[in-house]
Amino acid sequence: MARSPTPEASEENGSVSQGQLLAKPVDVTEFFHRIAVGLVEQRVCLKPFLALRKHIAQLVGQTLKKSKRMRR
Repeated sequence: MARSPTPEASEENGSVSQGQLLAKPVDVTEFFHRIAVGLVEQRVCLKPFLALRKHIAQLVGQTLKKSKRMRR
């Protein structure tokens, strides 16, 4: 089960908008670990895996850019 993100700023500083919440490192790690386990268990072939890896890298880059804009 996924855990809730934690606020970037302390709660003492007032309310925190949804865009200022950070994902917990353990949640990020757990998510990608589950994906990796599933791919290994299903014995994914190399060519589709390489395409998936490239696509995930692009999505991660887009997500990081969006996250930086949200924190401004």
